[in-house]
Amino acid sequence: MINTSRFDKAQEFITASLELEIDMNDSQQIKILQIEVFKSTGNIKGALGMIEVLEKELQSTSRLYGKMLQLKCTLYNMVGKPGVIEIASKSEDILLKAKDFLSVAEIMTQSGMSYFFKGDIPSGIDVLEKAADLAKMSGNKTVLAKIMANLGILYHEFGERNKSNSYFKKAMKLSKLVSNAAIYVNAEGNIGVSHLQGGLFIEAARLLEEGLEISCKANLIYQECIFLTNLGEVNYEQGNNDAANKYYNKSIKYSNKMKLPIEGAINSLGLAKVALRLNKNDGILLSLLDIAKVFEESEEISYLASAYYYIANYYINIKDYDSSESNIKKSISFSKKANSDVDIVKAIRKHAEILGKTGKTNDAIVLLKKAEDLAKNNTFSYELAKIYYLSSQIYKIDNNTTSYFEYLEKSNLESEKFDKCYLSILVSKEIEEIASDKSEN
Repeated sequence: MINTSRFDKAQEFITASLELEIDMNDSQQIKILQIEVFKSTGNIKGALGMIEVLEKELQSTSRLYGKMLQLKCTLYNMVGKPGVIEIASKSEDILLKAKDFLSVAEIMTQSGMSYFFKGDIPSGIDVLEKAADLAKMSGNKTVLAKIMANLGILYHEFGERNKSNSYFKKAMKLSKLVSNAAIYVNAEGNIGVSHLQGGLFIEAARLLEEGLEISCKANLIYQECIFLTNLGEVNYEQGNNDAANKYYNKSIKYSNKMKLPIEGAINSLGLAKVALRLNKNDGILLSLLDIAKVFEESEEISYLASAYYYIANYYINIKDYDSSESNIKKSISFSKKANSDVDIVKAIRKHAEILGKTGKTNDAIVLLKKAEDLAKNNTFSYELAKIYYLSSQIYKIDNNTTSYFEYLEKSNLESEKFDKCYLSILVSKEIEEIASDKSEN
């Protein structure tokens, strides 16, 4: 259950203060606090409404002006509303002239993340590194820790995992110095996600469960929502379908409570992919199309690529391979637009699977070789194991026994680099069946 008692008490004091006869400056400071409370309790509409009021009251030279813009950018990113980059661009010079380095750093942080959401990772990194310099000039370790965590996210998506984890650890160290639980768990959670994508599911689960516990104690509702989602992802990869659904459903409750459509759509996508794995296809297409619409409207390009990936999966399940191929091509296109190599690898692999099912095995192998090279270049061991396993299945369809055994063994060897999961169970089971057949013969 979501505990908002701390914020309810704060709201009582804010409401009482606004009813008093106070000067304009004090009133504006209280309104800033009101926005913070609305943001923390998921009242995004109320927060944006209060920002509209402050925009009419505040002068650009006011010391609260930068804080108001920073909150506006944060809220826009939370709900996937476009315009963050434009706000940052318009306000940067004004705030620099006022030597409000802290507000510029915070606004540029939101701008950098907005570039990331649009798929422009290089621009996002460039903006965040400039923001880090401004945060250092301001001397604010809290904001610097936040930027370090965000740089970790972008470098991770850029395929530089070691550099990414280095930034996350810097963020954790700084957040400990300033006793900021929100930034600490954000960084810890992202290291957990890094382990998840690398197939280290046990360590990922440990970090995510620890982060969830800290978030619950600190009443960090938004972070709880994110941790529940990622624990759903861990359990999905491990083949724990019921547990995955439990976490996705819990996170959806938080998403609805906080009115976060993007987080809700991410978790709905999680539920959909579990259903597709179990071949429960009724109503899934309509759900996936609704999910894709949310990501498209909010310009979440990487997640839009994932939505089309699972729409393609749906059509595989019902054996409509033409529609499946059409949608996986959309997934590849959006993955490229998002500059996400891991999504490109996944989508190419899925395209190869479709070609294999339609008898185009030679074309499938060509695509798998392409995906294999990309996975090797980016050290995606977990994805590489999936590619090897699918290659073995394509060679099996083609009655190429030698290559079938070769790639099944490659997948098995690659699987030894990560923890037991749905894929490794499939590989082990098939190897055991081969051994059993040989012993009987």
